[in-house]
Amino acid sequence: MMFIIAIILYLTTVILTISALFPDFWVNTNVPSAGGIILIFYTLSLIMLLRKRAKFFKLFNFYIAVFTILFISVEGIIIYYAAAPQKQEECEYIIVLGSGMYEQNKLTIELEGRLDKAIELSGEHPKLKIILSGGVDKNRGLPQSTAMEEYLTEQYKKKNKKPPAVIIEDKSTTTYDSLRLCDEKVKQLYGNHIKSAYVITNDYHNARVKILSSRVGFKACTINARLPYAKYPLYYVKEAVELSKSALTDGFIKP
Repeated sequence: MMFIIAIILYLTTVILTISALFPDFWVNTNVPSAGGIILIFYTLSLIMLLRKRAKFFKLFNFYIAVFTILFISVEGIIIYYAAAPQKQEECEYIIVLGSGMYEQNKLTIELEGRLDKAIELSGEHPKLKIILSGGVDKNRGLPQSTAMEEYLTEQYKKKNKKPPAVIIEDKSTTTYDSLRLCDEKVKQLYGNHIKSAYVITNDYHNARVKILSSRVGFKACTINARLPYAKYPLYYVKEAVELSKSALTDGFIKP
């Protein structure tokens, strides 16, 4: 009986942890961070309880130890890139990466923050074109980049200013696709590949952006947009999964 209960509890923790790390259904609320943290602590508590069953969980404990070491290593990479000073170098373009939308094509807080940062950066570099990158979001009919352009137009209209030249990339669904397709779009329009670009994202995302942009073939100067502090824990945990998955699916080394 204890064996069956242990298996049920273990499968429950797996399901809850996956839900915490992939909270797509939480996109319309600010609960994901608190909910994710609670679920992760719940998972860890159950694991500590199950560890007492040493005979059955000896191998399980080994895998947990390996996972913990790998997780800490990946988080170390993420934090290193997030904390690295942002060098203000001269770049050719400003790229704004998509970050999901609410229902009725309303931008997320994260994405609005990235676009606000793009407006600020464009004021410092008025001659640079802005590339808005983002394909069709889950269960949404409008590409993120189109909604992003509407937001920029509205903000510049409020300021009674003419918006800068904008390039739309509306096919991407991943970070690697965004960077690759932005480069292809520029090549298609102007005949040259991107050599360097300001890439506006959030600090937890810096490592993946810099590694993947290098793979695409250009240098990314990451610019961090605002992010609600309550969301930091979950996004940093989720990014560890995304960075690991990207290493396997996208490849970090340019062939």
